[in-house]
Amino acid sequence: MTDVLLATRVKASDPTARTALATLRDRLGLADRVGSLVREEIFLFEVAPAPAAARDLVEGLARETNLFLNPNKHSWRIKTGDETIAPTAGPAVWLLVWTRDDGAALEESVHRHLGLATVESIRRGWLWQFGAVPGVNASVLLHAAREASFGDGGSRGFLVHEAWQEGRLYADRPSVYDCREAFGGAGVSTGRRG
Repeated sequence: MTDVLLATRVKASDPTARTALATLRDRLGLADRVGSLVREEIFLFEVAPAPAAARDLVEGLARETNLFLNPNKHSWRIKTGDETIAPTAGPAVWLLVWTRDDGAALEESVHRHLGLATVESIRRGWLWQFGAVPGVNASVLLHAAREASFGDGGSRGFLVHEAWQEGRLYADRPSVYDCREAFGGAGVSTGRRG
């Protein structure tokens, strides 16, 4: 099996990310630590073919169907487990948010309508990237991202609804394998412990 990650991002300004950034800066008081917030929708495919063929299969699904993106609205990229991730400029923290079995309907659609039995599973989630304001280091940004992400039932955190979603913070952009581990339920998934 080969894991392939499809990441999509709105080409224009993302109103959801803009609203979330304004909320965490203005309402949660994180304006002195968080300078930017970017959101991607990610799809993790477990595919039977070898890596090159698996990548081609997912690229075909992205280009030839409207199940995962709208090419007029989204930019996208594909990564397999053996590809390295380019480093980012400046301090950044990533939050992966998902709901158990989110992607099952897409998986069923790929099997039923496209007849692609080689696609073993599809999982879906959101990847948020927090960028620091100038002068803020990575550990301070990580603490701010934790405050913004995981609620206390009161005035803190809103990006992960812990009653039905799971989330995990990363100091480096999560790899295909990190996403696989998270979606598979391995390890600690709440931000309070990570």
